[in-house]
Amino acid sequence: MELGLVFGFLGLVVASYIGTTLALRRYFDAVSFEVVQRREARERRESESGTDGSSAED
Repeated sequence: MELGLVFGFLGLVVASYIGTTLALRRYFDAVSFEVVQRREARERRESESGTDGSSAED
């Protein structure tokens, strides 16, 4: 009986760890994807407006 409770508890802990890890990984992937999208959108706007952030004073 006690052994079943121990294995059940360990299974719950492992499942919680896996679920949390996957959720956090998905969250941080989404955040990094959003950062990349914003950067690309900013670069597109800059290239369309003709300013690339560099100076031509050489």
